[in-house]
Order: sequence, then C-alpha cells, then structure tokens
Amino acid sequence: MKKLILTFAVVCLAALAEASVTGYWQTIDDETGAPKSVVRVYEEGGLIFGAIVFTYNPEGAPNVVAAPNGAMQCNEAVKADAMAQTGQQAPAYCGLVIIKDLKPAKGGRYDGGTITDPKKNKIYKAEMWLEGAELIVRGKIAFLGRNQTWKPFTQAQLDAVLNP
Repeated sequence: MKKLILTFAVVCLAALAEASVTGYWQTIDDETGAPKSVVRVYEEGGLIFGAIVFTYNPEGAPNVVAAPNGAMQCNEAVKADAMAQTGQQAPAYCGLVIIKDLKPAKGGRYDGGTITDPKKNKIYKAEMWLEGAELIVRGKIAFLGRNQTWKPFTQAQLDAVLNP
C-alpha cells in the first residue's frame, strides 16, 4: 500500500513539474471572443518573456505572407494599413516582446514583470499562472487589473500556419 501511495505521489509531482507557462499561446479578444494573436512565452536567464509570433486579421485569418525564400513571415502590410488609417506609426507587432521579466512566485505564479498593450502603447505590471490547460495573464495598475485567458497553441498548429 505504501508503494502505491508513493508511486501516486511521484506521478502527481511529475505532472505538476511538466506544467509550464512556456510555449505558444493564442490570445483571445475580450469583446468578440475571436483570436487576436499567437505569443511565444519563453524562459531566458530564469525570467519569463513573451513575443508576438503573428496576429490575426479581422476576418480571423493569420497575418502571414510568403517571403521570397518561400518561408512564411509576418505581414508588414498590416503595419502599413494601420499607418495609413491613423496617420501614425504603428508598431511592428510580429516579434514584439510584450511580456518582460516575470519571475517565479508562490503557487506556480509568475510576477514582478510587465506586459505591453501594443495597440495602446501602454505598459502594465504583469502576473501569470496556469489554470488547467489555459494561461491566465493579468495586467494591473496598483490593485486594479484585468485577466485574459490564453489558449494553448500547439507546434502542429503553428506549423500549419507558417508552413501550409
């Protein structure tokens, strides 16, 4: 019986250790429920960062185009369109690091860093944690904040977009 309990405990701890905030995540628009972008969350020097891989257009298609070498890349026409519509320089979203310097905290959370809203060009304090298979990302000012739920985005899904 003791072996069975010990085995169960080891399996549970291994499952917890495997859960990670790193990987690819699909962000969802709070108002429409449609996908907005895919972000790669990664660890560097013991800290967590996140960079936009690609965004989605209003019709729900990924903003990627074929490069001269045949590889897929971010559609910079999105940037040009935004500039034409607003008359202001729009950020190049693809590759933009929007999550910076999150540190491991208690209870599987990460905090102490920042998250950038590229459309508003605002930086907020950030916190993130896993709830089941989803990533909860919280941007906050003082004690006020807002959560977003990001969905897992697999390597196979990424390959289907970038290498059709």
